[in-house]
Amino acid sequence: IDGPLTQLPQFDSLKVTREGTTDSLVYKTLSDRDERVAYIFRGQLEVDKPGDYLFTVYSDDGSQLFINGDMLIDNDGKHDYEPKSGLITLAAGLHDLKLDYFNNNWGQGLTLMYEGPEMKKQSLLSRVPKLNADAPPPITIQPQDAPEMVRSFVMHQGKKLTHAISIGNPEGLHYSVDLRRGSLVQFWRGDFADVTDMWYHRGHEQLLRPTEMAVASQAGLLAAVLEEPDAIYPSEYGPELNFTRYEIDQSQLPIFQYQVGQSLVSDRYLADAENQELLRTISVQHPVEDLFTRLASAEYIQEVGNGYYSVGGAYYLRLETNIEPIIRNQPQGAEMLIPLTDNSKEITYAILW
Repeated sequence: IDGPLTQLPQFDSLKVTREGTTDSLVYKTLSDRDERVAYIFRGQLEVDKPGDYLFTVYSDDGSQLFINGDMLIDNDGKHDYEPKSGLITLAAGLHDLKLDYFNNNWGQGLTLMYEGPEMKKQSLLSRVPKLNADAPPPITIQPQDAPEMVRSFVMHQGKKLTHAISIGNPEGLHYSVDLRRGSLVQFWRGDFADVTDMWYHRGHEQLLRPTEMAVASQAGLLAAVLEEPDAIYPSEYGPELNFTRYEIDQSQLPIFQYQVGQSLVSDRYLADAENQELLRTISVQHPVEDLFTRLASAEYIQEVGNGYYSVGGAYYLRLETNIEPIIRNQPQGAEMLIPLTDNSKEITYAILW
């Protein structure tokens, strides 16, 4: 599409540049372009049990979901990665499904979730590509009654992280942490992990891959001392921060422990009560002077109201009212810092995507 897009186009007036079949919503593999693109996904939805089904579409920019020809969700318009939901009663059997989506520029994303009778919230369409005849059957991990923790290599922005751990929650909110930096590197919803590369052919690659589309984060070290107001926040591993251990709490989730000088910094993650947000708590004992944590780094960080900040259009952070962030522009983009001082030894914030 030539020119900017502010809403879904009239597809009937456009020339189709590519069409075919796909078993996933990995739309980035369907076009050579990331900007000014629009898609129509059509398929059959098979319902085993009749009842009420709740669908949620997360998109950046706009999207619309149709079932049996009727619009269920209207999430159109030019906006950041935002969810909208719709409830529908479906009989058992096949139903027509259509999902329209467009992206203008910058941040982009598309996820379709659903839940229904005796069915927890999950992704409707997987990102795992269709296997060819010579490919091994996928080996996957899905947490059931308790969290799953997997140590592995993880790819992050073209680099292989060798000291990573990924945590899968039965609630469907998952994340990976770079233990050397104490950095949250990615998070995703739905099914947990494909570990085929860890087990097939003796696991030469040792890679864990999110089963669903993951959102990448690039906050850098968990904590760092900045002696000057304009000092550069370190993004790569160095001797300033040392991972010491992690403990398992009563929920069978890890609490990561790090040391920065004389300061002891703890880092933990929980799903909120409605399984919509990932809650992160960073606490410090014996804080040294000028100790900071960087919550986000992106092309832009913009306050959008009610305590929420858009991080490059890819996801949102929600800060509590007692947290005063420092947002500053650096050569590589914007970043959000929080001081870890005697007056704020513990901070909790939410991640929404």
